[in-house]
Amino acid sequence: DTMTMGWRPGNLIIVAARPSIGKSGLALGTCRSCCESFRADGARRRALVASMEMTKEELELRLLSQLTGLNSVKLEGGFLAGSDWTQLNAGLERMADLELFIDDTPSRRVSDIRAEARQLVADGGLDLIVIDYVQLMEGATNSRRGVNRTEEVGGIARELKILAGERS
Repeated sequence: DTMTMGWRPGNLIIVAARPSIGKSGLALGTCRSCCESFRADGARRRALVASMEMTKEELELRLLSQLTGLNSVKLEGGFLAGSDWTQLNAGLERMADLELFIDDTPSRRVSDIRAEARQLVADGGLDLIVIDYVQLMEGATNSRRGVNRTEEVGGIARELKILAGERS
């Protein structure tokens, strides 16, 4: 935050790196941090994760691992020792308090995410949207002839920047 001045409303931030570097973990941790903080009016901040790569269950397990400090392999496999259960219960309680909405519908378009975001805004506000794996999104131009995938992803990025700038 010191170097970037933090993530601010209206910004479109694209996190890119090689596979298995931790982009999804970073994004989920950012959502968790957002949802653990409060707005000026005292309400908890709310976030939406639209994941085209991981299922809701996989993301919830990762989140639970972050909240508890327990290894995700132990959680998923059920290899918990006595003290792990206390950590698990505390993590589940913290998780239940978060206003984090996860949508794992594959092949989404920006218009789908915009509609879901507007509904969340109407139902109590929305402070952050994270899209995991923009390259798996469908572009509005995919039906036009002569448009390659690079141009299509560029169009998706433009649409997302417009979405980031919307205030309602």
